[in-house]
Amino acid sequence: MTSCLVDLEDFPATKKYVYLNAASISLMPLPVLRKMNKFQEDLGLRATAWFDEEVETNALEDARIESAKFIGAEVDEIALMTSTTEALCAVAWSLISNVATTSSPRTWLFQA
Repeated sequence: MTSCLVDLEDFPATKKYVYLNAASISLMPLPVLRKMNKFQEDLGLRATAWFDEEVETNALEDARIESAKFIGAEVDEIALMTSTTEALCAVAWSLISNVATTSSPRTWLFQA
């Protein structure tokens, strides 16, 4: 018996392909694409008159809630970062006090 964590109907390409290249650009589920397109449309039609701190916070909070449900965590245990580099740097800063960084978004270094 095979089980799946997601509804394959949300990934139409899986009817034709076995897609393994998720390291660069992965398949997105249809509900995510729909929500993303609606967000882009609202932003394009109303610009900064609509996109304020509350809209931004709510968008991220929805992602935190769904992520917590998916992995069985509490919402306050979920942190969203803009990149893996930012996340690794945040972890490094929380673990040790002597971390050197550069202005490059892809470079970080632990100092002993």
